[in-house]
Amino acid sequence: METSQANINVVCRAETLIAVCANVIDETTKMKTTSSSSPTYQNLEPIRRRRSAILFELINQSVAGGLDKRKINSLVKEYGAQEVAFVNGIFARQIKERGGLIGDEITSYRRYRRVFAQYGGMRPFFSRKEYDHLMDQFGDLLGARYLASQPPSPRENEISDLLLQSVEYLADLLPLDTPPRPENYAAPLPATYTAPANQLLTWGWDLNRERIQEEAEKNQLLWRSSLADVARIATDPGLLQGWPGDLASWAPWHAVHLLGALRANEYAGQIITILKNENDWLGDVLPRIWGQMGPDAEPPLWKHTDHRSNREARSITLSGLASIARAHPERYDDIVQGMIERLQKSTPFDFRYNAYMVHLLNDLKAVNARDAIVEAYRQNKIDRKIIDEGSVEILTDEYDEI
Repeated sequence: METSQANINVVCRAETLIAVCANVIDETTKMKTTSSSSPTYQNLEPIRRRRSAILFELINQSVAGGLDKRKINSLVKEYGAQEVAFVNGIFARQIKERGGLIGDEITSYRRYRRVFAQYGGMRPFFSRKEYDHLMDQFGDLLGARYLASQPPSPRENEISDLLLQSVEYLADLLPLDTPPRPENYAAPLPATYTAPANQLLTWGWDLNRERIQEEAEKNQLLWRSSLADVARIATDPGLLQGWPGDLASWAPWHAVHLLGALRANEYAGQIITILKNENDWLGDVLPRIWGQMGPDAEPPLWKHTDHRSNREARSITLSGLASIARAHPERYDDIVQGMIERLQKSTPFDFRYNAYMVHLLNDLKAVNARDAIVEAYRQNKIDRKIIDEGSVEILTDEYDEI
């Protein structure tokens, strides 16, 4: 799956839609309060269909860019303020959690892994490669249905169930159905850990950044005394590849965020190994963590970025450098210049990686990169499917007027 700049533009419109929708719902709720009884499994399918229809309309407006209060009012009138508010809330959270142009596939796989951990039941668990393949199929079927205004096909419904596509929109109705670990599930044995680091093994799939920040501030000295163990948890193959239904398999998420909250830049290079996991569900958060760690995290990131390894992994370390530039203005010029120089020295062989670099330079508003970007497009060194010239705002005449 390739994420394009066009998808990012849709997300931006979606975020605006969410705000408009929330305002309309708030106004409606003030005027009228409705009550609802607890649904049973007998009426679960009608509820799923109803919420799917609400979601479909929200997505439709996001794609079309038609942020129309009247349409949202119509949804509220047809389905009720509470139902629209619930669906809009889940939609908003999913948009917020998106990884953006870089790392979006990882974010999507973590969402699947997390929902599976809670509601997977006896369904099979898919590797990232299998998941990506099914998502490609699902996207094709959904797109064709959208264009033809047809109901879902049996295959679309099958994939939707396998990947638990609707479960988050029924989370207020469904009991937990944690999947049992199959006897043939293969993963390395994780290491053993002592206090306080072993606490992270019990925090499970409640992925709460605020909790991590509060813990780091409240017990900073305690956690600093255990940083080596925290870093080992973050990169432990037995945990990263663990069974999603096991609480301990989520410990790397908590550990890597704790390293960021504690500004533990001495581990910036070590956590790059997370990107080697072929079923990576965590690597998309690393740029944020490196941004927290600050300028001392730069050397291993540049080293990895310059190594011709996995394109996705290189893009994520490059995104980490961009995060440092945003968080530490004193490093902005040097980091931007480093990106420009690498773009100039690159070859058409790097055209996808270069596209992500252009995206980051554009996101950093690096107007001094214009000439290098224009020349890279001229030499066909940029994958236009990922980002074309028209999507690079710093190249437009209108940008000069901002």
